[in-house]
Amino acid sequence: MSHNKTYEGRRKTQVGLYLNEDELELFDDIRWREKRSRADLAHIAVEEYIKSHAEGNDTFKLTKWNEDPEFQAVPSFFTDRDKWRKYYQDSNEKERTKLRIVANDLERIFSNVEFNDNRK
Repeated sequence: MSHNKTYEGRRKTQVGLYLNEDELELFDDIRWREKRSRADLAHIAVEEYIKSHAEGNDTFKLTKWNEDPEFQAVPSFFTDRDKWRKYYQDSNEKERTKLRIVANDLERIFSNVEFNDNRK
């Protein structure tokens, strides 16, 4: 985990946040309207950041295609459904067909394994 882990039990660690004057004014206007504290909103922002980036950057280095021209970049198997949905929506018909074939193959594999497990 973190090299400087200071969180123990329910104790919380404070972190700093820098905003310019215009950002702070807009931030305060919105949070007062929504009856939220700065700390609550900062905590929500950090939680969302952690959730979005915990698995790392899902992009590939361009050199990967130089090494292997047949390389197919797709979201990882356990990636959030929204990333898969966007990937599929942005795919052309040929790519969609390939994805459906692989998905059907996986479903057959899963079904066969479960069927055989149930027969034991």
